[in-house]
Amino acid sequence: MKNILVLVEGETEKKLVNSLNIVGKIQIINLWEKPVVKIIPRIKEQLVLIVFDTDILKNIELFKKNLQTLQQYKVNFYLLQQTNNLEDELITCSNCRKIQEVFSTQGVKEFKSQWLKCQNLDKKLLDINFQPNQLWTRDIILPLEAWKNNKKSFKDLSLK
Repeated sequence: MKNILVLVEGETEKKLVNSLNIVGKIQIINLWEKPVVKIIPRIKEQLVLIVFDTDILKNIELFKKNLQTLQQYKVNFYLLQQTNNLEDELITCSNCRKIQEVFSTQGVKEFKSQWLKCQNLDKKLLDINFQPNQLWTRDIILPLEAWKNNKKSFKDLSLK
């Protein structure tokens, strides 16, 4: 079996992926902002899972170029597309109507701070009736339609 590398945009996604027991090493890199070519030598023989936001598409050309680069180097990769961002994805997969309900916070910034500090994330996710099988299940966004066959959801992944 190939080694698995999970690319996430930031610490909050990293914490979620860790709590989900997804097999593989986690690396923070935002493919909307940084060229993937810099890490190609380290990832060539791995299966790469890319967890990404879709709320801001201003750098869509760089993101698409990164996917083309992965294809050019024959890197096997899957796209795990979030509904807008992590916060919206959590709302979609839980009984919360607003992200502030997770920790009784005032806003997104405070939520992120509490999320990163949380020592019992598994319990917190249980408390909000988090349904991981609903993660990353929305259709691929139109600008990435060329990679629709690379789109996966949590249900498609192997667990530790």
